[in-house]
Amino acid sequence: MTDVAVIRQRRQITLPPFFDWVEAGSAVDIESGDGSIVIRPKTTTKKKDFDWDKFERKIAIARSFRGERGNLSAMIAEDRRSH
Repeated sequence: MTDVAVIRQRRQITLPPFFDWVEAGSAVDIESGDGSIVIRPKTTTKKKDFDWDKFERKIAIARSFRGERGNLSAMIAEDRRSH
């Protein structure tokens, strides 16, 4: 099947809605050559359920560190704002 897709700013591609095998955020393999592009679903990786409890525990640990000049959480927040 052949159809038209649009390349938008920052080289983002918008696929027609009938591609039911691709979801937002899914990984794909891209091959190019001879003036063509081939896109295939990435089948070698299996999507894992995210452990939100573990994530929250690690955030709590990171926020609990205190240093001589303040705390790590405040330093990270300031660093993110400065970029």
